[in-house]
Amino acid sequence: MKSFTLKRCDGSLFSLDEVCGAPATNIYFYSRGCGTCVWNVKSEMTNRMQEFSDDGLRGIVVITTDSNWEPPSAATCQLVEDDAAGTGIIVVYDENQTSIPDYNLWSSSWDKDVVLDEFMNIQLIKQYASGEEIDSRIEQLVNPT
Repeated sequence: MKSFTLKRCDGSLFSLDEVCGAPATNIYFYSRGCGTCVWNVKSEMTNRMQEFSDDGLRGIVVITTDSNWEPPSAATCQLVEDDAAGTGIIVVYDENQTSIPDYNLWSSSWDKDVVLDEFMNIQLIKQYASGEEIDSRIEQLVNPT
């Protein structure tokens, strides 16, 4: 996957290159207006990070819209970061909705998981994916046999 640079909630920049070399990276494309998305950060991603972060999993939430389906702001980002507090999940937002290379990620760009390997190759792109499917692919990456 091509690298991208987005803002963190505090205004500093985050580049996808920062996680290059991690055995697995789970990027979750999130809309604050999506109830499932809010639940996924508070539950699915939090549990996934607890299970696999010691094995090198990196988690990133990319906020694509606010609760009114408008471009996100730092305030929206802070709400999501508060939901993910203490999990190690990196929360970023794209206020212009233009920084991410299009891998069919912006066509219905929320509630979508992308799993990358250590070389930033896409291993899984799923919208509305089951947690088991994502966890299974991450398990294969962080604990290869």
